[in-house]
Amino acid sequence: MGSNPIGPKIFPHQVPYIENQKPKLDFSFDSGPNYGNQGQERFSEFTKLESQHINGSWSEGLCRNFTDEELYRFFEVIDDDKCRMCFQFMAFMGLRIGEAVRVNAGNINWKNRRFLIENIKARRVNHMFLHDLILDLLVTYMNKYRAKIRKYNGHLIFSENRAVNREYISDDYMRKCFRWYCEDAGLDDIYAKIPSVGQQVGKTRRLHRLTTHSLRHWFITKIWRMSKDPVLTQKLARHQNFQITENYINLDREDEIQTLQKLFGCEKVR
Repeated sequence: MGSNPIGPKIFPHQVPYIENQKPKLDFSFDSGPNYGNQGQERFSEFTKLESQHINGSWSEGLCRNFTDEELYRFFEVIDDDKCRMCFQFMAFMGLRIGEAVRVNAGNINWKNRRFLIENIKARRVNHMFLHDLILDLLVTYMNKYRAKIRKYNGHLIFSENRAVNREYISDDYMRKCFRWYCEDAGLDDIYAKIPSVGQQVGKTRRLHRLTTHSLRHWFITKIWRMSKDPVLTQKLARHQNFQITENYINLDREDEIQTLQKLFGCEKVR
């Protein structure tokens, strides 16, 4: 296969010509741990604990990030173009789900390759560069759905549900789609079951290792691994300080081993 493994491997339905192009960001696949059902087995003893214990210190240290292999499996099962485009915005640009479903063609500056993002969490506007990979995916998607995007006033993740007074798909529905695709890909790991509260009292709530926000975790972790630059990583993550960004950086055991070997390997101490 060509020099860029992520194009045809992750997106067999789109952008066949990307194989010979190299994105500015390196999203090539490396080996990573495959959790399988270990999350549920490892944390099964916590299922009877109170919710505040689970949501607190017990879940700290759990890797809630996609590995590269898991991300490939996830995108491979997606059979809906809008869902795929939405999740690509999250994984390859680090958008939050509320930002991804609201992406509008009117916010794209094609000449300068700049993308205006309405940061609904911090209530401010951010600008991001459209790197080669996301640019190619955008062009392919928008050419295919040009008429409908115009019909729904530029919304790329448009909703054709006439029962709702909204021109884009809701966050909650996209979260449901995410969960369905995780199940199809065998990535629906549950690390705890806790009692529900509020209107759902009496029912059991399942805590999943991977959520839609895990796509953003993957993006930020990739930026950090490539750059090792806290300022750049914080800026691309669009956080106010690096302390917040640190919570998104997930380093696996292989990272720890490589770092220790570089510092204290046999050739270092002889």
